[in-house]
Parts: sequence; C-alpha cells; structure tokens
Amino acid sequence: MLSEASTSVPAVSGFTEEDSDFQLSALVQSYPNLWDVENVQYRCERTNSDAWTQIAFDMDEGRPAVVYQTRWRYLMDCHAKYLRECNQPGTKPPYFYLANAMEFLKPNIGRKKRPVEQLKSLLAKRMKTNGGGHRETIAISDDESDEERLATTTAEKKTSSGTGRFISVDARNEDAMFLLSILPKVRQMSAERKQQFKVGLLQACDRILE
Repeated sequence: MLSEASTSVPAVSGFTEEDSDFQLSALVQSYPNLWDVENVQYRCERTNSDAWTQIAFDMDEGRPAVVYQTRWRYLMDCHAKYLRECNQPGTKPPYFYLANAMEFLKPNIGRKKRPVEQLKSLLAKRMKTNGGGHRETIAISDDESDEERLATTTAEKKTSSGTGRFISVDARNEDAMFLLSILPKVRQMSAERKQQFKVGLLQACDRILE
C-alpha cells in the first residue's frame, strides 16, 4: 500500500519520515526546473544538481543530495500509483499522505517535452515573418531519428523517412539569419556538445522572449 513510503527510511532530527517527505516535497516545488517540463532548465544537469545540493542542505539532516533524489523518485512512483488507483472506476480513493502536497505535479503528468521540441516552439515564435521580402525556408524534422539534427536548410537533402514542417524566414531578419548560419556547425558537434548548445540556446531565447 502507498503508506509504505512512511517506513522505508528511519526518522532523523526529531522529524517523522512523513514530516521529512512533506518538507522534501515543498522544497522540490520551489525548484520548477526539477519537475516542470516547460521550464527551459528542466534538463540542465548543472542547474538540477545545484538544486538538489541546496535541497539537501535545507533538509538539514546530514544526508547527501543523492539520498533525496532517490527518495523523490520513490515518492513520485507512489504518487503515480495513487493517481492510477484514483482513476479506477468503482473503487474508493486510496489514502496517500502526500496527495495534496504533490498536487503541483498534476499539470505535468503525461507531458514529456524534449529539448528539441522546446527549440521548435521557440524558433516558431522567433521567426514569425512580418510580410514581404526575400525568404528562405528551414525544415525542422519531426522524426525522433533526426532529433540531433535540430534543423537543416532546404538546400540540404532530407532523409527518406523525414517529414518536415516549413518555417518562412525573412532574409532581413538578422537574428533568424544568424541562427540559420550556425546550424551546419551544430551538426558537426558531438552529442554532448549538441546538448550543451541546446540548453544554452533555450536559456538565451527565454531571456530574449521575456
């Protein structure tokens, strides 16, 4: 039963395990980058690592951050099980002591937005044309196998399995043309460098679009 979450780790510093879990949930809620898939830093390892380090410090139990990361994953599993049981017709809703405390997670349940999808959304907003002028076209692939490509110019041959959406880019838009010019270089990066580039670009776009 879900109540087993209250017995897996002994109480520390005068708190019951449930007290500790309530505190952990509240602290995690204060760091949207740990749970909000729309947050531009959702997959930023460094930001998330810093957040867990601070959470471990604020918990003031003398435990390393990895303990709380593991505990939080377990609590999320319990919460998911609780929600599944709540949705079963003809059954009484089960008891889960963190049901209200973890309510903030509900809007994100079932939503998994990859960095490339965030990039597509931001590019679409950034590259809206104002009408007229010479235009070039960028094809952004929807295929997961092409995720690492980010985007290609229409002058390049798309893969046979690729299906693309096309975004018109005004050649007078210096920002758009600058971004277009660096895409070929992105394709030459290693997977790790590409991921760093995606995160950095998303953060920059977020600051610009505020």
